[in-house]
Amino acid sequence: MLAFVLVTCAAALMAGTMVGFVLARTTGVFGFHLTFSSGLAWTVLIVEAAGVVMLLLTAALLRP
Repeated sequence: MLAFVLVTCAAALMAGTMVGFVLARTTGVFGFHLTFSSGLAWTVLIVEAAGVVMLLLTAALLRP
């Protein structure tokens, strides 16, 4: 049960960082607007999305 909760929280945290990045890049968040990001930023976003998918699949397997 603890592993399920930890994996689910990790997936939520990763998804939250993705949402924060997209908001900072587009509309701004908390008065902060990201004007520059490296060329690898979007690649890292894709890799992080794959990580969220993997964590959610793990959570589904660990579900009690």
